[in-house]
Amino acid sequence: MIKSIIKNYLKPDKKFSDVSEITVEMLKEEGLKGIILDLDDTLLPSDKKINKEFIDKWLLKVKKEFSIFVVSNNVSIDYVKKLLSKI
Repeated sequence: MIKSIIKNYLKPDKKFSDVSEITVEMLKEEGLKGIILDLDDTLLPSDKKINKEFIDKWLLKVKKEFSIFVVSNNVSIDYVKKLLSKI
């Protein structure tokens, strides 16, 4: 049942290779009030091309204008809390 809900209702409207492609202006133009981001391999890419400092600054900038929801299936609660402590 949950798979069906996710498959039918929680589909991304747009896809980007990383968060550096997403600007506050772009989000405003879409009329968004909030965004949902996956933590591992989305917000924090596994290939490490984007550094953590950039992501922290991006999050702080976006947070001023929008609600941010971060989801993760990572089993380490401490890891997730540490990474998201600045949000």
